[in-house]
Amino acid sequence: MAVMDSGEEAVVRKLGFKILADLTDVPFLGSVHVTTETFMRKNADVVKKYMRGIVKTLKFIWAKPEQTKVVLKKLYRETDDVVAAERYKALVKFFPAVPYVTEDAVSVILDILREKGELKKRVEPSEFLNVGFLREAAEVEKTK
Repeated sequence: MAVMDSGEEAVVRKLGFKILADLTDVPFLGSVHVTTETFMRKNADVVKKYMRGIVKTLKFIWAKPEQTKVVLKKLYRETDDVVAAERYKALVKFFPAVPYVTEDAVSVILDILREKGELKKRVEPSEFLNVGFLREAAEVEKTK
């Protein structure tokens, strides 16, 4: 048994393996961008540019599926169009057009930390969320 990227599903099916569980709908932070409040305050311009890059990339992925599949084929050294199409479907399922983190997803992480005894006090998921730069980047891209 193995846990793997959802983009690998087509490849493992092609090899004859069976998928036991699809966890793409579980609210878990599989990919997240993290920094400190201090860094954001001192380097707001860097954070803004970084978030704009993320939003622009996702906008491209969602708006240009055929071009994205070409990139995926090159990245994964893939020649099978069906596998590339499956990778694309997994990509857009995993990454929303604007990747807002939900409190539910943060709660799952906090629950795991609590169960492991690594949290000393009760904390709210909202304490870990600051989507201001992301929201601003999304608004800028929306106007283009």
